[in-house]
Amino acid sequence: MQNTGGTIQFLVYTKNPYRPIPADSAKVSINFAQLGLSGPCTVRDLWTGKELGQVAGEFAPYVRRHGAKLYRISKVKK
Repeated sequence: MQNTGGTIQFLVYTKNPYRPIPADSAKVSINFAQLGLSGPCTVRDLWTGKELGQVAGEFAPYVRRHGAKLYRISKVKK
């Protein structure tokens, strides 16, 4: 995958396995290199509208059981 635009929007969610019963929330790691992004990026929660700041390499939000979150990751413009 090659990311030429520098911005990716993605949905993070947890699955509903029957066994074992999941914890109240799960840490979901997103590796920027696997998305074609390098260097520092800004992360925005698209449902709350909050800027979550600059992150480098990986973003790992906690998502509640049966939950979902929607984020935008953009390369920092120099």
